[in-house]
Amino acid sequence: ALSEFAIEDLDAHNHEQARQNIARIHDSVATARALLQGVHRFEKAAQLHAVESTDLPRLLRSIVADLEMGPMLTTVVATDELGDQSTIYIQRAALKTCVFEIVKNAVAHRTREKGAIVVAASIIDSELSIRVADDGAGIKPEYWNVVFEPLRKIQLGVTRGVGLGLSIAARSALAHGGSVRILSSSDSGSEFEIRWPISRPQRRQALSDN
Repeated sequence: ALSEFAIEDLDAHNHEQARQNIARIHDSVATARALLQGVHRFEKAAQLHAVESTDLPRLLRSIVADLEMGPMLTTVVATDELGDQSTIYIQRAALKTCVFEIVKNAVAHRTREKGAIVVAASIIDSELSIRVADDGAGIKPEYWNVVFEPLRKIQLGVTRGVGLGLSIAARSALAHGGSVRILSSSDSGSEFEIRWPISRPQRRQALSDN
């Protein structure tokens, strides 16, 4: 319908209205493409990955580098608490997907041009803990139980999404024995925690044998 309206507006020399309709068409196509890509990532998130020896600080820095942060957004990767446990055995590809989606969500829903995101890693009770804190819009408490469901768009930030990022993160974590939860959230920002089981070296060998 929008394409027909645009053609009619062009025939009537109503160029501005035609431009607006064409822009709406482009937006609809972009949304559909993003949705298809998101659904594909959601399906892949449940795919099981082998355990690998992983340099965790390096992995987290690479995730941040893969995202378009912009010059006004500061990102801090804090791994000092890992000490001599900075290299661990874990499902590297799956963890990367999970962390990427959480950090990407923080970037998308920031409410001010200048801001900061902190990604901090530690070992708690023989599990990996990764906390992602931002100073964005926050999530209201009544949405905490549904925000990880697919296609649940709670709010809009600087960029638009299709409501799959957090569900992809949760799906990836759950498939590998981990979890994602909201630790705190207010109008001054949110903090998420990823918990992920750490494997033993011999488990990696067992997976290779299979």
